[in-house]
Amino acid sequence: MLSLGLTRKFSAIIVNYPVIQSNQKTQERQMAKTHPKRWLAVLFIALCLAIPFGIIYYVSTQSFQERYENWQQTSEPARAESGALAADDRVVLARGDRVEVANTALVYKGLVSGQVCLDLYLLDLDSEHPYQQQFSVDMKDASIRMGDITYSVVSANNRVVVLKILHILQTR
Repeated sequence: MLSLGLTRKFSAIIVNYPVIQSNQKTQERQMAKTHPKRWLAVLFIALCLAIPFGIIYYVSTQSFQERYENWQQTSEPARAESGALAADDRVVLARGDRVEVANTALVYKGLVSGQVCLDLYLLDLDSEHPYQQQFSVDMKDASIRMGDITYSVVSANNRVVVLKILHILQTR
């Protein structure tokens, strides 16, 4: 009888053992599901996926494309700020930029074998026709007359030339 009682107790434990294991596994799963910061990770992943897809959807709609075409037609082309500057006694010319000084306009073309190349426009005579001017970079102490203005070279390289205004003749 004693052996029969022990057998029943052990058989009840052995029979209930898989139930105990499955209860422990479900408790572990529930604990993993209720991790306090898990919702932050899910929210982060959802946002990382939703934002690019939302942008792609927005850009691909017909109304956006119509607004973009309308914006392209009405906007002026972007222009870089001109590097040309005419101050009181100096003229700074960037390559390809135009600056007006008194009744002349200058466009710097760059250096060609040690020669500064400029286009001179005489605004009173013919504002559309350039007169090509060339002079040496080494003429820092010499005076150069272009139109009614006398200059001297302060510095020059292939991108920028700086001229000092020595004298402006007043014809009127």
